[in-house]
Amino acid sequence: AGLLGSVLSGGPLPARAVPLESGTIAVLGAGGKTGRLCAEQLRKAGRPVAALSRAEADVARASAEELAEAIRGASAVIFAASASSKGGNAGQVDEEGAVKAAKACALAGVPRYVLISSGGVARPGSIGYLATDLMPGPTWGIMGAKARGEEGAKAALKGTSTRYVVLRPGGLEDAPAVGPAGLEVNQGDAVGGLVSRADVAAAAVAAASSAETDDVTF
Repeated sequence: AGLLGSVLSGGPLPARAVPLESGTIAVLGAGGKTGRLCAEQLRKAGRPVAALSRAEADVARASAEELAEAIRGASAVIFAASASSKGGNAGQVDEEGAVKAAKACALAGVPRYVLISSGGVARPGSIGYLATDLMPGPTWGIMGAKARGEEGAKAALKGTSTRYVVLRPGGLEDAPAVGPAGLEVNQGDAVGGLVSRADVAAAAVAAASSAETDDVTF
């Protein structure tokens, strides 16, 4: 509710937006499964968190300038939003939304942007890519949208003070976390498989606070 609800529902902004508490991590798409886990893990760790829901495709409708006011003062933004029947389609959310959020980070001077994308986006000829990309409904074309969202976000942040981290998890499942010891982390988008949403959330939360992942995709 309040400022965030006004911004993400397309309502008018107050004349002066109040910056978030210092050290706050903002989660875009906090109404979804992975975003909710990100917010929960941050709260359990005692970190201030601003959970921004896009239940009515709000991220798709809000402008970069409006989003910038909502996240101003944050130490990092985690983009966990994705296309769904309750929100925008893949082009609106996974592509345009991801890019607008990156632009918002630059406008607001947010130091770090964590984009949760998808494994396989760099392998458009693979069976997994095609099977996921061609699913009917709001997620149709989602792999291509995520790939363009990645590139657009990186371009938007080039030459700014905002550092990015792109996470490309495998197929998401609602299973217990296995923890770092049970995960395989690689670059090059050459390995696929299933991964717990809880582990993806943990990786996103860690990346939001680690300078070791500056401008890295994995």
